[in-house]
Amino acid sequence: MKKYERGRKMKRLYKLLLVISLLLAFSLGSLSVNFASDTKVCQKYQINAQNTILVVIDVQKTYIPGRPECWFPEIPGQNTPNKIENVKMLLQMAKRTGMETIVTYELDNTGPRDMPEDVKEALPTQNTEHFVKTFYDITKKEEIAQSLKNGGQKNVIVCGAETDVCVLQSVTGLLQKGYKVFLADDATYTSTTLNSPALKRMDKAGAAIVTTSDIVSAIEKGKKIPKEYGIAGMGTIPDIKAASEAIVIVNFDDESLALLDDPKKEAKIQRIQYLTHIAECMDLPIYFVYDGSIEKTKELLYIPKHLQWVKIKNILDKNLLESIQSLKSKNVEQIVFGGIDEKDQVIRASQIGKLFGFEVHLMEDAYFKEGGTVQQKLDNLYRIGVIPSSVKMVFYDTTGSISPEDVPREWVERVEQKLINGDIPFVEDLPFVIDTQPGSYFKNTKN
Repeated sequence: MKKYERGRKMKRLYKLLLVISLLLAFSLGSLSVNFASDTKVCQKYQINAQNTILVVIDVQKTYIPGRPECWFPEIPGQNTPNKIENVKMLLQMAKRTGMETIVTYELDNTGPRDMPEDVKEALPTQNTEHFVKTFYDITKKEEIAQSLKNGGQKNVIVCGAETDVCVLQSVTGLLQKGYKVFLADDATYTSTTLNSPALKRMDKAGAAIVTTSDIVSAIEKGKKIPKEYGIAGMGTIPDIKAASEAIVIVNFDDESLALLDDPKKEAKIQRIQYLTHIAECMDLPIYFVYDGSIEKTKELLYIPKHLQWVKIKNILDKNLLESIQSLKSKNVEQIVFGGIDEKDQVIRASQIGKLFGFEVHLMEDAYFKEGGTVQQKLDNLYRIGVIPSSVKMVFYDTTGSISPEDVPREWVERVEQKLINGDIPFVEDLPFVIDTQPGSYFKNTKN
């Protein structure tokens, strides 16, 4: 009798979850109608040279694509030379107005890791501090955090590199500490064409993504800076934390792969392959959810021993619900989703993750869709709290630092060995999933 009652309770639970999930799915569909013509939230901020500090992150020779000391060529659509000119414009503004300035360097500030001479010439000679850091988030270096605190400014202008690593993590770190952040989109650059997930995450967290000219006009002419949310300002957003995440790849099976007509299919498959290796190196739980044959898929991928295959009949299958729910007992707080969005299964799985109370991230470059990524659907997900991400962002969020001293030694040794063996490339060397950067985030989302 007890077993019978327990069975009835479980059935009721699954039915309840089904109803809630369907309601959530319905609400997502309505969001696509409401937000498409939605008036964006707008605030205006008054900033000046006294209540604002300029932070220039890692403008180093080795990180400027297209320059001789950098191992990255110029990134299509980025126009890095123009972005460097805008960095110089901000520094010259700081020099003219006496604005306090912080300049950071990753790992070292000599040789190829020094700032280029043309940028140095624009540096203010007074009120400027220089810091070498190893953490990607500048606020994690005690001396920088203390310098920001001592200055007393509540507004921070951010520019530099890389958009999806140090700039991203520093911006979210500053927001979490209560600063108002103004990101100069046209003075920020990276080593990939896919910079939009990082910009969306910063926008969503509350950063004002603006132009260099807006900032200069505000500081020198007293104009107010408009802060318009491209997606929705939803408060500070946590980065991925080491040892608290799990990777879930949805609908990745033989039939789905064979039928898929995503123009960047091969580039995205390489990212899934990369993830299976990194999950092994960093002891990250990783699940592949499938509903068809997986024999060819297994041949295609590197399969770490701890990878779990979850067979389902549909996206509300109890095996998937139980697998996601079980992550709570494994100290997992964040789920990073990717996979083939046939019948919106990746979107539905992301909703289920939210339903169970997880922080849900979605990797746009590991998201497969017939005909390519459908951005409107992803933006609707972000409006209900799913966090934009990418494979590169997952890797650098998880490690958090360039120094082996700040990362578990076994992680470093495993990654180094795989690089030496040729099992994986550097994450920056993975093929692009979009051909060119989409241009100014300000123009794309604020018009």
